[in-house]
Amino acid sequence: VCVLMVSELGVFPLLCGWWLDICTLQAFDSTFSQRLAFFESAPVTASFLHWLVGMLYMSHFASFISVLREELRTGVLWFLRNPSDPGFEPVREMVNLPLHQHIRRITLSAIMYGSIVLALIYLPLRLCLVFDIFPMKSGSKEPLLDALVDLLLFHIMLPIVINSINPREIAVKCTRLWLKSVAYMLDLTAYLLGTQEDAANATT
Repeated sequence: VCVLMVSELGVFPLLCGWWLDICTLQAFDSTFSQRLAFFESAPVTASFLHWLVGMLYMSHFASFISVLREELRTGVLWFLRNPSDPGFEPVREMVNLPLHQHIRRITLSAIMYGSIVLALIYLPLRLCLVFDIFPMKSGSKEPLLDALVDLLLFHIMLPIVINSINPREIAVKCTRLWLKSVAYMLDLTAYLLGTQEDAANATT
């Protein structure tokens, strides 16, 4: 049980963080050799930062799955475990399930998380490179000016933008519109979103 918990809460987020870093190197005009040099100079700090990024990515992915569960018909995401299910007991599953099932589940999770990073981060980044949007640079050679620009963006402008709009509500609306559009184009509206009769039965 301890080995599985360390793998899922320690090693897996660390690998996700490294994978995210590798897929976004070109956005920050960095190289893999620079990341390795940073890891060799400060292995604890580098590991902690990559683990933290991986945990944030996994938590945001879990939030996105919860939004999908609210919008999709019940049973569509049957292959993903639901933490809000009363019968969901992860500790008991770690004890009762055989080792090969845990290995298969971790492997499938790694493939799913890695594929999403490729589809939603790496490929759009490669497309942005065609239009010379990345790597992100301020256009100034003065380090002080770069620091002031970062301070302005992240400490002044970002809180104003977050307070003026509701990012979660906008994300939910965009996700709902995207699901309806894809379901309509694939003629899977009844299967993915359910019918009005299914919605009425769910409410009752």
